[in-house]
Formats: sequence, C-alpha cells, structure tokens
Amino acid sequence: TISAPASGATYPALSDITLTANPVDIDGYVTSVAFYANGSLVASSTAKGASSYTATWASAAAGTYTVTAVARDDAGATVTSAPITITVIAPRITGIAPTSGPIGTPVTISGTN
Repeated sequence: TISAPASGATYPALSDITLTANPVDIDGYVTSVAFYANGSLVASSTAKGASSYTATWASAAAGTYTVTAVARDDAGATVTSAPITITVIAPRITGIAPTSGPIGTPVTISGTN
C-alpha cells in the first residue's frame, strides 16, 4: 500500500516528492520497494524487513502521474500496489516587467504554481 502521498495530491514542478509504502510479507520479509510513475522507475528504497519504505522522487517534472510501488521479498517474489494519481503543476507566468526596454534591461518574471 502507498501511504504517502495521498491520491489526488498536487505539487509544484521540480518538487522533491516523498513516497512511502507499507508492504507486508507473511512468509518472510520485504527487501526493497521500487516506486514507478507512469511505468518509469522514479525512486527506490532498501531496508530489509522494515515496516515502512520511504524514498524521494527528485525534481518531478510537470504532468499527471499514476504511481505504483513494487515490493520485493526475500524469496524474490514481487507484488504491485494499487495505483495512486498525483499531479505536478508547471508554474504559470503572471507578469513580466518591464515589457520593453533596451538590451540589457533587467527583467522581473512573476508567477504562481
């Protein structure tokens, strides 16, 4: 089970997103968890026998992602979590000042996430 982030969470572009899963293995122990966004590996954690596995997805690009966690146990078996969906939002430019001037004029760009 992915316990963080919650499905539906949103983040600004280039955020570092903390991913946490809580896998259980009834006949052995979990050795690692890999986190995937839209099928691509974005982070992983190894903590033999831990109850919680946390990893950081560094500098996530803007987009909507289906995130899954794949837990591997001591026998090599894997299981994939139910997916969650998160959205990483690109910044929106709300203003540029000044709007004209000679080459070399400093420009201020403002925006929101």
